[in-house]
Amino acid sequence: MKKSQSFFATILLLVSLAFPVQVRAEEFVHLSFDNILKTLVRFGTLDLRYNQVIDLYGRVMVCDLYQEYHHDDFQWQRIRGVLRKSIKKEVGLFPTAYKYDTEMQLGKYDFENEIYLFSSGTIQYNVNVFNIETNVRDYCGKGAGLKLPSSFSLVLDQPVRVLGLPMTKKEGEVFLKRMEKEDNLDRIVYARFNINIIFVEPFLKKTIRTEEEARLDYQKGKAQENIFVERKIKLDGHLDSIEYYEDKARTKMIYKYTP
Repeated sequence: MKKSQSFFATILLLVSLAFPVQVRAEEFVHLSFDNILKTLVRFGTLDLRYNQVIDLYGRVMVCDLYQEYHHDDFQWQRIRGVLRKSIKKEVGLFPTAYKYDTEMQLGKYDFENEIYLFSSGTIQYNVNVFNIETNVRDYCGKGAGLKLPSSFSLVLDQPVRVLGLPMTKKEGEVFLKRMEKEDNLDRIVYARFNINIIFVEPFLKKTIRTEEEARLDYQKGKAQENIFVERKIKLDGHLDSIEYYEDKARTKMIYKYTP
């Protein structure tokens, strides 16, 4: 009895560490599979009734527990129950807002309209789809883990219409000299898109395979050893704002665009 109580106490402690003090759901967080997995759960895209969903969540969030107990059918089944309860308790704090960082290049200054235009290669006008690649990650041990999705599409409900950065002639001249002083001859500025997620299309059960199914398909040469049948996840969102900065650390804001 004491051994069983000790086991559950340990499990509860380790699971609680996977749910640290959360930021508010509406605060913008960085795009990562860890965060997006929570968003998929928050929107009901992943159905917690399916064990493969809980197993995936456990693998990503509590890797040590997963590695130690997932081979034990009975202990892991108990951990699934603990994970389900913890998720249901914390799901209201799971992220629904993201910040997407990218670089932009300025072209020539438009003297007539007093705006520093973006270069033709980076201008984002009438654009509402952003395809984002993240680093492919093996969770729970190099080589032993299953590849998780590395490609995401952010689809905005309204297109972005920003030709450049508004600034007076004097401001533009000072800004140009500042870029030259910083040896920023390519005129790179750093953008941050703040986006609220409004919808994620639910996955069908068949979209997520069990590890055994994924490995069997991989061994037969049918597919990659990937727990998701499709690698790309589509998130529908609403643009809250775009912030443009002089520095990569994004501490010196130049301009904030709000649709």
